[in-house]
Amino acid sequence: MNEVFQTHLSFLDDHIGGFLSGKAYLAFGEGGSGKSIMGLQYALGAVKNGEAAVYMVMERPADLIAQGMSLGLGLDPAVKSGRLIFLEYDRDVTSRIMRFGWKPFLEQLEPLRQEGEIRRIVFDPIHPLFAGTTEEGRLRYDLRYLVETLQEWNWTPLFLNDRGATQGHPSFYRVFTEVCYGVFELQDEIENLESNKYLFIHNIRQSSDRMRKIPFQIVADRGIVERSISRPDVIEIPVAVQGKEEEEPAMPTVLFADDDPFVRSILKKALRKEFNIILAEDGAEAVTFALSEKPDVVVLDVEMPRFSGFEVCRTLRARGFDRAIIFISAAGSQEERVKGLSLGANDFITKPFDLLVVQEKIRNASRIRVTSAGPRQQNIPLETLLDTAHGTRLSGAEFRMRLARACEGIEKFDVPIGIVQLNWDAEQLGEDAVQRIHSDLENWSRPEDLMTFNDHNEALVVLNAEGRSGTIAYIRKLRRFWVQNLGPENAAGFLSQIKVSFGIVQSTGKKALTPKRALAFVENQQANLYGDPMFQRSSDGESGDSSTSTGTDG
Repeated sequence: MNEVFQTHLSFLDDHIGGFLSGKAYLAFGEGGSGKSIMGLQYALGAVKNGEAAVYMVMERPADLIAQGMSLGLGLDPAVKSGRLIFLEYDRDVTSRIMRFGWKPFLEQLEPLRQEGEIRRIVFDPIHPLFAGTTEEGRLRYDLRYLVETLQEWNWTPLFLNDRGATQGHPSFYRVFTEVCYGVFELQDEIENLESNKYLFIHNIRQSSDRMRKIPFQIVADRGIVERSISRPDVIEIPVAVQGKEEEEPAMPTVLFADDDPFVRSILKKALRKEFNIILAEDGAEAVTFALSEKPDVVVLDVEMPRFSGFEVCRTLRARGFDRAIIFISAAGSQEERVKGLSLGANDFITKPFDLLVVQEKIRNASRIRVTSAGPRQQNIPLETLLDTAHGTRLSGAEFRMRLARACEGIEKFDVPIGIVQLNWDAEQLGEDAVQRIHSDLENWSRPEDLMTFNDHNEALVVLNAEGRSGTIAYIRKLRRFWVQNLGPENAAGFLSQIKVSFGIVQSTGKKALTPKRALAFVENQQANLYGDPMFQRSSDGESGDSSTSTGTDG
């Protein structure tokens, strides 16, 4: 049994990045023991590497240890050596966190941090820590606080949870899958050593270098472990036969993706006389149908199983899908609208909706083709940075297209964007330091933010919906992170070699920005970025700023 999971984890490490240091992972399942066994094996992986791990458990640790031993996991030596540390949740952990916040909880773990060898922590399960948080924004804030604190300690957390425990809390799954780097969904309980199927993991979502979520399937069967576990395949997407003439449809084709069958039925009945309708029940189907059928318009519900509407939009644009995309959302908040536009959407519809309005929006959208702003913007200096980008999350063309969308949000929703530019001398810093800058900037970014690099000497970060205070907070947070991880003495030399400039792009007072004018606007703003000495300040980073902002805070 131990061999099976060692092979499984080795496979993850070799083929999809495995458990990367400092990243957060989530494993969801239906209530069997698969998650706990995976968590134990994950903790043992740290012990095998000469490190230590903490295992937080809700019930008696002795019961979990006995279960692991019965399945062939060699826990006893790891526990006796002190490298596998079991801790039991406080019985009142939920109420204590609600009343006193996260600081007292983390202070209980602080002594373990001082030992220096702990690199992994498992929460089995995680939901008791967040059971008292019902508001999605607060949940997201608390989870980020927990993850960022553990990252500062150089710990990599694995969160385990039963799906049934959070059925009445849909935002729980949504927020965790948004914040965590990898999401594992497990099926089929591991019963005993004679079981034919030890573990089935489906829909493993691993962030790629461009922050796209890629679906994988892995089945670890007893009979094939000795050979090798086959390489995971991305969801198969039907491809049209080469050379075959495709007839143009008489009516525009619209793909509706919504997990609510009632909504799908209403939209199909109301619009089928004017449009060819394709229906998708979840995000994975939406990606498949959109890329294979090439509909004129894709209408996406924001909240869907398997992939959210945002993830579908991001994937389609990254694969060159140039048709119109419209979001449907029950919330319709400004934050959702800005995020949707920054990912490449063309419009937003709020539930409950007027069918006549939906019909008109789709009719207008069916005439849209989204083209990259890149080929049309050859004369602006911003090209120098974007077109020479390599080894980054976004190519120059993708960066320009999403930047244009972000600028449209400035005018439509009156929200600012912050621009942060970092420059350094790559030869003087050295290759290791440059790689640290690249990886740390990527780790600190949100899905809705944009980033690109120019060779090894320059980085440009665009912070969506952030005014002056939010942009300054981003820079200070990044600085504190480097000080804590490098130590004050090493950080002083490191930070003194990085020049930071930033500015804020606000509304121009015009009704709308075309992609061309949006990019030109940002280019003009970029030319006016002012240098900021925050990286050379005292460790608290709170001294006054005498520079004048290019705009007011949004």
